[in-house]
Amino acid sequence: MSQSYRPEIDGLRCIAVLGVLFFHGGIGFPGGFTGVDVFFVISGFLIGGNIDRSLRAGNFSLFEFWFRRIRRILPSSLAVGAVTLAAGYALLLPQDLADLANSMFAQLCMVSNFYFAEAGDYFGTQSETWPLLHTWSLSVEEQFYIVFPLLLWKFTGVWRRRLLLTGFVASFALAVIAVHQFPQQTFYLLPTRAWQLLAGALAYEWFHSKPLSSGKARLASQFGVVAVVLPMLLLSDEIPFPGWAAVPSTLGAACLLVGLREHRGWIYRLLSSRWPVKCGQVSYSLYLWHWPPLAFANYFYPSGPPLSVRFLALTVGVVLTLIAYAAVEKPLRLKGPIHQVRPTLVATFVVIFALLSWSWLTSVSKGFPNRFADLSLLQNESEELSGQFQTRHAEDLTAERLPQIGSAIAEPSFLLWGDSHTYSLAAVFDEFARRSGVSGLVCARNATAPVVDTWRPHYQGNSLEAITWNDSVRNLVSQQGIKRVYLICRWDVAVFGRPSGKMDTLIAPAGKFGTGVESSMQTLRSGLQKMVADLSADGVSVILIAQPLTLQCHPNRTAALFSHFDRQSMLENSVATVNRTQRERIAEMLRSLRSNSVAIIEPDDGDLTSNGLMAVSFVAGQSQYMDTNHLTPAGAKRLYGGAIEREMVLLGSESTIGSNGPPETR
Repeated sequence: MSQSYRPEIDGLRCIAVLGVLFFHGGIGFPGGFTGVDVFFVISGFLIGGNIDRSLRAGNFSLFEFWFRRIRRILPSSLAVGAVTLAAGYALLLPQDLADLANSMFAQLCMVSNFYFAEAGDYFGTQSETWPLLHTWSLSVEEQFYIVFPLLLWKFTGVWRRRLLLTGFVASFALAVIAVHQFPQQTFYLLPTRAWQLLAGALAYEWFHSKPLSSGKARLASQFGVVAVVLPMLLLSDEIPFPGWAAVPSTLGAACLLVGLREHRGWIYRLLSSRWPVKCGQVSYSLYLWHWPPLAFANYFYPSGPPLSVRFLALTVGVVLTLIAYAAVEKPLRLKGPIHQVRPTLVATFVVIFALLSWSWLTSVSKGFPNRFADLSLLQNESEELSGQFQTRHAEDLTAERLPQIGSAIAEPSFLLWGDSHTYSLAAVFDEFARRSGVSGLVCARNATAPVVDTWRPHYQGNSLEAITWNDSVRNLVSQQGIKRVYLICRWDVAVFGRPSGKMDTLIAPAGKFGTGVESSMQTLRSGLQKMVADLSADGVSVILIAQPLTLQCHPNRTAALFSHFDRQSMLENSVATVNRTQRERIAEMLRSLRSNSVAIIEPDDGDLTSNGLMAVSFVAGQSQYMDTNHLTPAGAKRLYGGAIEREMVLLGSESTIGSNGPPETR
């Protein structure tokens, strides 16, 4: 192909980056993440062409190739990393800052894709708060740039095509096979992404000397634009990816690259027009700078930032893009003379060393906890509660292995059964059970609704095991002769999904995949009715515990931000609440299950809010919430303490009557 500039490729970059931008911003384009696939194909196409032309001219140099990649990639990515780490120092709680520093260290070592493959699901709620998450794709390309020229260097003609095709087929087959068993590794790592880069290289290799006829070029262009745009509009993060689902966008981008060379129809005119080209020219900077502001917005609004906040974050990202493009990318990449190798490399490695040192120091200091000493303790408390009370696997659900609360000498007479909302309540139950001389067991597992024969078919957190886990808890109740069971859950997300709009938490009957709000509500209602009847037949009383208010933004992260300006405002922080209608619908359903053997405990919202619209997150300087929906033990005691104390006193009285006659009068 000609070495002359092709403006339509910048236009294609524009489509790719806008898809990613709108996807991350939650503004339509549920499959906009496929924009990264388009970038991969473009990179493979252009890099394959550059290497081929140099090899044909006999002047290919590995050093010069890698030096050009350094000039292209590193200045902007280093600037993003430095600014993001500095912002994190001001905004993030200690452990979160330490995690950011670790991801920065991985980015600098070109292995951030490995880091995030271990850290969590790209589409998970937690990953939405990682400011450098998007650098995974840079690491994939950087690793490709190291390996790819080494493979092509010694091969020409038909052998090069065979090598590229073999790599393409092997990588694609691995992606299709591994995407179900190892979804995170398949998404992030080069071996299962290389086929997309190689698709671009093959497109160049096959068609640089044998261009398509005009008719075939028109068809390729038309097919390509449809295949690129439709996945952005129709795909969702619930579909296993990459694999077969990544084929349309990958093949479509390759078809556009080869078809638009010969066909100059409306697609070419659109992509090569002024504004798409300008957007494409800044697409690399825009990709880098758009995400950190959105990640920080997600950090403060885990329940989902309002549209106004998302729009503001995107605006900040665009402004940073324009500044960085003018101040960093153009001077250092587009205008700097290519022959200044030594000063460029020295400056680059000095900056890398400085950022590595900064990241290492931040990590080993555990995020400089003295910045927010009071608030940093909350994160440790949350982790301690989870480690103390969570039981992950069904085989560990035995009386000997389970956490026991209350009296150390009394036989367990009650059981707490629930999800992560159980942890803080368990601490309150423990306190009052000790006072009453009774004992209980805790069966708690993250994101697992305490309803037998249900699961979350679209949830990535090992949802199938939830069925076995709940069955084992039910068997334990019978085996241990438990007479009182407390069911604890964040009920609303099991029926209505997350406040952010993601529906992966909806429950369905075991073995069924279809979910919707009404069907999930029916599943929850019928599942609880069946459980209550089953437990009641064994003489077990059931107490349903309604959930607390859900907050719109993270109270402790917001408080940390306010503390930079006024510590008193931090301690008087009030936070807007969300999902009030959904919570009330769930509460009405739970109330409808009341009977002689079923009771319900509801939180005393008046202790934190007078109108349900705003909640006080600090009382007397003490935090009531760990995040938007999990209470601290202090918050749990404030909202549920009176009811729990009465329950434990009643259990203590029943135990005394059963063993020593009527209880003593106090």
